[in-house]
Amino acid sequence: MADLGEKNSSDLNWMSTVAASGTFHDKLAAKIVLMQESMIHNLDSLLSVILLTQKKKRESLKALDCLKSLWITDLLPENRKLKFFYEQNLYDAASSDAHLLLIYFEDQVKVAYSTYLQALEKHLSDSQYSIKNNLIQILLELLIERPEQEKVLLSLLVNKMGDPDRQLASKISHYLNRLLQRHPRMKLVIVNEVEQFLRRPNMTLQAQYYSVCFLNQILLHRNDTVLPNKLLDIYFFMFTLLSKEAAVDHKILNALLVGVNRALPFSSAEGEPLKDNIDTLFRLAHTTTFVTSIQALAILFQVMLAQSALSDRFYRCLYQKLLDCFMLSDLRNSASFYNLLYKSLYLDSRAERVHAFVKRLLQLCLVQRPHQACAILFLISTLAQVKPAVLRVLQRDPQLADHYHPSVRSFAEQLLKGKPIQYRGDPLADFTLLRFLDKFVHKNPKQNVKAPSTVFQKRTPAAGVLLDPKELLNMRETDVAADDMFMYNFFKDKGKTKKISKKKKKEKVLDVEENLYSELCGEPFESDEDITDGACSDASLEEFGRRNSKDSFKAKPERYYCSSSCAYQHQPPLFSTTVADSTRAVEMKKESRSSIDSAFAALDDYEHLIGASSSRKKKELDKFAKTNKVETR
Repeated sequence: MADLGEKNSSDLNWMSTVAASGTFHDKLAAKIVLMQESMIHNLDSLLSVILLTQKKKRESLKALDCLKSLWITDLLPENRKLKFFYEQNLYDAASSDAHLLLIYFEDQVKVAYSTYLQALEKHLSDSQYSIKNNLIQILLELLIERPEQEKVLLSLLVNKMGDPDRQLASKISHYLNRLLQRHPRMKLVIVNEVEQFLRRPNMTLQAQYYSVCFLNQILLHRNDTVLPNKLLDIYFFMFTLLSKEAAVDHKILNALLVGVNRALPFSSAEGEPLKDNIDTLFRLAHTTTFVTSIQALAILFQVMLAQSALSDRFYRCLYQKLLDCFMLSDLRNSASFYNLLYKSLYLDSRAERVHAFVKRLLQLCLVQRPHQACAILFLISTLAQVKPAVLRVLQRDPQLADHYHPSVRSFAEQLLKGKPIQYRGDPLADFTLLRFLDKFVHKNPKQNVKAPSTVFQKRTPAAGVLLDPKELLNMRETDVAADDMFMYNFFKDKGKTKKISKKKKKEKVLDVEENLYSELCGEPFESDEDITDGACSDASLEEFGRRNSKDSFKAKPERYYCSSSCAYQHQPPLFSTTVADSTRAVEMKKESRSSIDSAFAALDDYEHLIGASSSRKKKELDKFAKTNKVETR
């Protein structure tokens, strides 16, 4: 134990020496290690590192980063905030010197932490994005893990939504949502801080937009009584503020309307705060973009529904939106509009007005894209289950039964027969051009396991699941869905084309064989079909195979054969038996053997070519033909 104590003492002495006379990084590391050994006995090391945060930029940023983990793991309590010395109960009879020492230490830590946050705030105004982002990460982690100085930290974090850097300002909303996930009870505290930020004078439009986007993303529950009303107050304040400007940005206006739509169902006011803004909302529904007008109409629907009075003015505005030729370009906006339209027609008590809407929707089907037409027919089918009389409008003018798209035609035929459309997918997504092109690469859509809560909310694609080509071809034509019929015919025709191409490829190989044989043997190629059935017997075939193997051919070059089954003959002697011609005869014999060996080598190369893979066959065939001066077709 004595040796261990001496070793620890020597290590601490060495650490103290490094902390006093080492390089900057060595000093910083040594002081952090000393503080981890004993916080109370190394308070001077903490204060010296805090002083480093006030120095030059590089040293200050390094000290800020090193102290972060020390605050979380060793210095700051997890369940309470620190107190100053004067906030403690110093007159407790049970207080001892050790207790007073701890009170003093806590006071010094609180002062040091305040100095640390001041240095952090100073560097948050740096011009470099990477520095600011790293410091915000430190700030967020301290705010999530420890309650000390949470108001200051939250104010610094919210204030960065007004940062000139758009990339950084847009990230603050994500960081605040992370904070809400860890501490959901801080919703009202964070909303109050954002409200104070929005009420500052001379706020930029960008800062207002990012603040409103964060507010309309907060999840609300039925037990939230104060928060929805607080959010509505902020939104109405922003409406009043924006109404004083000559030109209103549609982005922030749409974000405000989205927030009102989400907060209004949870509010206890039941639309009372909006009574004075009804005319403003109708003006927005008539004059703004289609996306903004949908949000305004949705708010009007909720207000009038709470008052049990959906007015003719609302239905006239809604009918006017049907005449917008470009309203259905975005799938998400289309789904929102169809949801609002279905709810409005479902609650409308005037049958003639419902029929007018259905008639206009059917006219839109004739000029819209297939996925929009299928969605409209699906809406009418769902509405017809409650109001069956709407089907008569379709039966008077059954033009959609002759539509060019098979799915639209199938949906229309079901409605004409008085049957509801049986479809579990999302027509707005399943019948788009992109989904159709995905079928050519056999790409299935992403699965969505959540059950839909509205008519056109994203559904699990059932009929849109892609089939394997083999499975599709094995199905009977009557069992193939209407939207898969094109792919069924496509793969069916593709199989026929593949068979024809294989046959043409085989004929091309045979043509090459004939050409190569003619060049090598010097005579036309005769196939097996050219030999008569009685030209040879089984014995002659066996004899032919025995005598005309490669070994026997090389051994007796005077015998040659062609590709016919058994047609072979004796060639006259290639040399003379006279003494005078003996030398010439030997040379001719050598040349003959050499040429025959070359021919066999060429035939071996050709056999290799025939057995080669299809990707290399053409390249090797061209190389062979060029070497042997053979023309290929």
